Amino acid sequence: MLFSLFPFAALAQETVRTNELAEIRRMLDEQNRRIVDLEAQNRALRETVDRLQASTPAIVSNAVAAARWPAPVPPAPSDKAAALIVPLTDRGVRIKPYGYIKLDMIHNTGKTDGDDYSFYVRPPWEKGGGSSESTISLRESRLGMDMLVPERENGITVSGKFEIDFYAGSVASPNVRIRHAYLNLDMGGGWAVLAGQTYDAWWVAYPMLLDGGWAGGTGHPYNRRPQLRLTKAHTFDDGTRLSARVAAVQNAGSDLDKNLVDDGPASGYPMLQGALILEKKVLTEKYSTLSLSGSYGREKIEEAVDPVANGTYGTDLLMANAILPVWRKFSLTGSLYTGENMDTYKAGIFQGINMTRGIAIDSTGGWLQGTVDLTSRLQFNFGYAFEDPDDADLEWRDRSYNSRYYVNAFYALTPHVRLAGEYGYLSTDFLDDVSAGDNQFHFSVYYFF
Repeated sequence: MLFSLFPFAALAQETVRTNELAEIRRMLDEQNRRIVDLEAQNRALRETVDRLQASTPAIVSNAVAAARWPAPVPPAPSDKAAALIVPLTDRGVRIKPYGYIKLDMIHNTGKTDGDDYSFYVRPPWEKGGGSSESTISLRESRLGMDMLVPERENGITVSGKFEIDFYAGSVASPNVRIRHAYLNLDMGGGWAVLAGQTYDAWWVAYPMLLDGGWAGGTGHPYNRRPQLRLTKAHTFDDGTRLSARVAAVQNAGSDLDKNLVDDGPASGYPMLQGALILEKKVLTEKYSTLSLSGSYGREKIEEAVDPVANGTYGTDLLMANAILPVWRKFSLTGSLYTGENMDTYKAGIFQGINMTRGIAIDSTGGWLQGTVDLTSRLQFNFGYAFEDPDDADLEWRDRSYNSRYYVNAFYALTPHVRLAGEYGYLSTDFLDDVSAGDNQFHFSVYYFF
């Protein structure tokens, strides 16, 4: 009897093994399906990243920017930080916070127009002119977030940026200032639309300076304004990229006629700006950038002295930019521009209209910088910048020439901490009068997060 049960026991064991194999096969099939789904998600994410990189409206990367160095590795978010971010990601928006804390220690042998920044040197006859000063500031510290909806919605990929610093207020009592606040719509096919505040559409390259003035009024025009921008980019088979920008931009000016109305919006028109940008490998494996850009706007001044202009003045700017990696450790960057009534662009040494004679002030300027990446942690920059308004458009003692020499070094102490030092000499000439100079010694500590 006992032996007669063996075949049934063997059959039962075989049935169990068959069921176990079937369950294992089912689990393997399920695992394979999950792997296929994950690979599909990864491909979709890579395609999204590629589209964003091809159509991003952000400023063309300066070949000498500190951002070229390895990015700091952010610490794992705390539970509190996750609690703030996760609800947003649940709605399909991914947020990447970033920023840095920067402490600046500055000593000037002359008196400039600012304290933790400098655009020009004050003349001896102005109050405080000619005296030295020392400043410790943290106003350039920044906090921002990049936002992205990774899935295309109705054929559009949505991204955005919000960034602040603390340059409003004073060194002793800093206040928040919005730098960037915009959304970008990647329409596909290289088309993109930007709506919000960021740098002017013509702005492409910039000098690496510790000074918070960033060579404004000394050869480097720039500003950030609300705008509606359209970008079209095309990438060729060899990787060369050609892009064009056009934008309608807030026409912010000044109030020269003291009627409590900004002279830019008083004209009734926005600024029109544009840029044509070519990125191509030329001398090294790094991409070189060449661009031609410009801006046109108008300002309306009541009771203008010049009856021909009828109180309406153009604000014109034409600029050429170049970012040229010469060798893997050395690059040249610079800009050259000309125009009239450019104080709204931080050009013309902040002189736009001669109110005595009612004429716009023409000016030419530019800057050239060399960058040496000595190691992956140590970078040197040296450069010269100048601004030269037309003397025929100026009055006695107006600012007639502005120049800056500078040399600096950036050192990555850790992936998060960088030290930097800079020496600069800023000189300002006054028409048919004296020149004023300032030796600037600048030390900075950055903490990136």
